Amino acid sequence: MSDSEGRSINEIRIRIVNVFTRFSYKLKFSNKKNNQLLLSLDLLKDKARTDLLFIVTKNIEKTYTYLFQQSNPIALMDNNGETIFVQLLEETCEEFLTKQYGCKIKVNPKVLRTSLYTKNVLQDLGILFKLPFYALLNSNSKQFCTVYSPIYTSASESFIEALIDNLIIELSNCITYFNVITFSSLYSFRQAFYRSKFLSLRNFER
Repeated sequence: MSDSEGRSINEIRIRIVNVFTRFSYKLKFSNKKNNQLLLSLDLLKDKARTDLLFIVTKNIEKTYTYLFQQSNPIALMDNNGETIFVQLLEETCEEFLTKQYGCKIKVNPKVLRTSLYTKNVLQDLGILFKLPFYALLNSNSKQFCTVYSPIYTSASESFIEALIDNLIIELSNCITYFNVITFSSLYSFRQAFYRSKFLSLRNFER
């Protein structure tokens, strides 16, 4: 590896660390808005929402870091992006539920994948999941320029942060939507248990 390649790899590594480090200061997510629109994520109680955002952020960083360390990360993301995302979604959902209930919980990956919210997210996977990764690797990547040129020709760290911020929220919404829909099919007393455990009843009614 040449000195220039070494510097480039170190710069990418530092960029990934810097971007995700800043997210650790943004985990006090608030749904205080000037309108009545609520995200799926807003159904969660404050602590559960913070837990979910922390887990999602950690797992996205872990996934991006793993991909970056591969010999051809761009080709890997191009060819296997959907599979990688669904695996990330499944592992994150299980980790969140395990944290809430204190025991290992497995989700049905087929049901999770065919959830309405998940299917909608998968349609936008290129911009939502792949593009932030390409921009982390190269702020002038052709994938970024194809989408944002001529308005933007380079992705600043703040722009990349905004892209990943959106990914974190959408992934969190996927998990919350799946959980709410899944628990809604259970008997009423079990609904009450699950919702009272980590859902905000006021927001659920809204």
